[in-house]
Amino acid sequence: MKRLALLALLIVILLLILLTCPPLVALASSPDRPFISPVKGDILVDYLEPYRHKSTGERYLHRGIDIGARKGQVVVASADGTVSFVGRTPAGGGATISIVHAPGVKTTYLNLEQVKVVQGQKVSQGQEIGRIGENKDASSDQIHLHFGIIINGRYVDPKLFLNLDLTDISKYISLTDVDSKSAGSFPSWSKAARGEIATRSGHEEGSKSGGPNETSGGGFWHKVYRGLSYLK
Repeated sequence: MKRLALLALLIVILLLILLTCPPLVALASSPDRPFISPVKGDILVDYLEPYRHKSTGERYLHRGIDIGARKGQVVVASADGTVSFVGRTPAGGGATISIVHAPGVKTTYLNLEQVKVVQGQKVSQGQEIGRIGENKDASSDQIHLHFGIIINGRYVDPKLFLNLDLTDISKYISLTDVDSKSAGSFPSWSKAARGEIATRSGHEEGSKSGGPNETSGGGFWHKVYRGLSYLK
């Protein structure tokens, strides 16, 4: 009985936290949409989609999404945060901006021509941070923005976050009757609380399919796409 009472108390506390606090990764962003698309357009190259480098002809797996755009089109911050990097990377792709939104949560924006922010600047969700430049990214022949999301140093599928809609909390919470026999089988929340979040199978940028930098996992963010009731 004590175990059931403790479990019931834990459920009540979790519900109070969910109902009174904003989403953890959203900070001060919209409570309904923790992340928004940084630019309007169609996805040209999807996450983990194989592509051939325009110059070398070698094949790679894509670590973000390429969103079709026109030169000079405005790019906005996907969520509130602090600009952690402005400049160019060895991989090319024009000017690059990185924004930290929470510990271990970062977004990247490549193929920019104009930059409207500086390192260390705080930005708000939807604020202009730059403009699209000519296509200097190797993953697509069309003008686009390369957008990536990094969780604890690993790239994840940006669509999982852009598709999150918290207006209906019932989509993400599932309550189940528990008795003393089944209580011990409940999944642990400690890894998610500590940020030890697994990602979908992927490859580090610049590595070939099957290369030594291949990473794998299932877990939290893969399950978010299907609803938080599937968290394991």
